Amino acid sequence: MVFLQGGSRRSALLWAVMDTLAAITAEIADLPDVVRVAEALAGSPARLRVAPLPAAARAPLIAALAQRSRAPLLYITINSDAALRAADDLRQWLGPEAVLLYPASDAMPYEHMSPGNEVISQRLRALQMLNDPKQHSPLIIVAPIKALLLPTLTPEELAGASTTLRLGQGLSQDALLRTLVRRGYRSAPAVEAPGELSRRGGIVDIWPSADERPLRVEFFGDEIDSLRRFDPATQRSDQRVEQALIGPPHEIPLWNRDQALERIAAVDLSGLRRESRAEWDAALAKLDLGERFEGRAFYAPFFRDLTNDERRTTILAHVPKGSAVLLSEEHMLAHHAGEIAEQAEAQRLKLIEQGELPPEFPRPYLTWQG
Repeated sequence: MVFLQGGSRRSALLWAVMDTLAAITAEIADLPDVVRVAEALAGSPARLRVAPLPAAARAPLIAALAQRSRAPLLYITINSDAALRAADDLRQWLGPEAVLLYPASDAMPYEHMSPGNEVISQRLRALQMLNDPKQHSPLIIVAPIKALLLPTLTPEELAGASTTLRLGQGLSQDALLRTLVRRGYRSAPAVEAPGELSRRGGIVDIWPSADERPLRVEFFGDEIDSLRRFDPATQRSDQRVEQALIGPPHEIPLWNRDQALERIAAVDLSGLRRESRAEWDAALAKLDLGERFEGRAFYAPFFRDLTNDERRTTILAHVPKGSAVLLSEEHMLAHHAGEIAEQAEAQRLKLIEQGELPPEFPRPYLTWQG
């Protein structure tokens, strides 16, 4: 008999529990009924309502379906708290690497509030994983319904704003920096947050917003001589990589700035009160300079192609063929989405009446079609 104490004992128990849950998941995945459901879901497009199941049974069943699936699964919950609980439960059954959270911003439509770096990072990471052809199952993306109502980059925008750097690749530092700044990366003395970059001689540090750690790119002339991950706290590099994907720093297509400024300038502001007009003009000047400021996301609709199919600006457009969408309590999802839309419309009318929002301001959220 072996006695374990302190952290060692807890770690051993944790691994033992996870091994047991993994074994149970594999057994559930082999059940004939689960096999039939998984095969039905593989006939894209497909969606499954999980509400009739007891709450305790949802995580193991979804985990088993993920093991059976040849493509990622998208699981939609009613709110952020439910999404966090579901993600935690699923990680117990599948492991931490197999579950990603696609969160919603705390801001409501028409609020001058930008999402935090963590929200942006998690959303971009989910999109990037869904578009990775090398991604292997199981993978589950858990999202509250509000997260689906917040527009994101289209698959074409995401691909067009992503660059893969490879060891030995011929590339000009200046060209790389110009490209990243145009996409919205911010120059800083030292990289300390996602979306920042820094240049020191032949070294360029970049923190892709979808990555957990920043990247150090060392050049020898116009050739990439070294790619290493580093700790932003100590600035010390510790992991060499052969290649790295540099995605966009934000879900807003900031490279469409010229078109966005034209659209903003064409808006009739005659109904705004003086203070709101001054705030609008100040924000416009900051956007023109490419500055980051709190509330920049308020102007996000002007950066998008307003004639684009709304479905192209949701995470659903990134879900690969053969994937399934799992709905927790579908009727409640539709009801909650309707409440969000009603609250947003009431807020829009209130702001227009108060002279704080122009009537032709484009709708900054999506609607739930069920």
